[in-house]
Amino acid sequence: TGVQTCALPILSGTRMVMEFVNQFDVKEGGYGPEMGRATGGVVNAGTKSGGNEFHGSVFLYYRPGFFQVAPKLVTRANDSVMRRSKLDYYLNTGFELGGPIVEDKLWFHIGYAPEIQKDYWIRDVSPILSNDQNEPVVDQNGNFQFGAPVLTQRFSGFAQAHQYTLKLTHMINDNNRESLTVRGAPTLFDGAVGTPFEPHAPALPLNGDPGTFQYKQWGGNRSEEHT
Repeated sequence: TGVQTCALPILSGTRMVMEFVNQFDVKEGGYGPEMGRATGGVVNAGTKSGGNEFHGSVFLYYRPGFFQVAPKLVTRANDSVMRRSKLDYYLNTGFELGGPIVEDKLWFHIGYAPEIQKDYWIRDVSPILSNDQNEPVVDQNGNFQFGAPVLTQRFSGFAQAHQYTLKLTHMINDNNRESLTVRGAPTLFDGAVGTPFEPHAPALPLNGDPGTFQYKQWGGNRSEEHT
């Protein structure tokens, strides 16, 4: 339902739903020197602009958790604490609208699209099996064997991202125009593991130690562009 305009932690990027995008330009090889420092490909996303006629759309995406196949549990050898995640629901709705301010001279385009996702994490603690001599049971590779979980805990996570865009386009003359774009996606997360709306949010271990739970995390950013 959207695109992360930059996934590198050292650079800034803004989440943006596809309804705000007018076109894509993908270059994956043989591009000019103006694309220097690219390491494999370049993707340019052009946002929508206003025109002399009003246009817009309203959209809604909803994904309930029961439609999602349960993920395969990947365990680590000799680890008695395991965790798994499950989607409760994902909701993305919003609108976008463009039109004239001054016909043939100045146009606008605005959009707003909140995202909401609720997950829950399940943490299982299982004992190491032992034999009659009270020695741990191991498999042929020397890894401990575990019994049924003796403790199961459930933690929830609730994430929000409020995407917005504002674009003004001014025609200077028949051959030149300028535009000002402001867009952003501030996020708020409340839960035990980092927000799914930030590509490099830390995934904190659910081991019960003090300070390992993360609550009330603010994130996201805002960007401006003048061309």
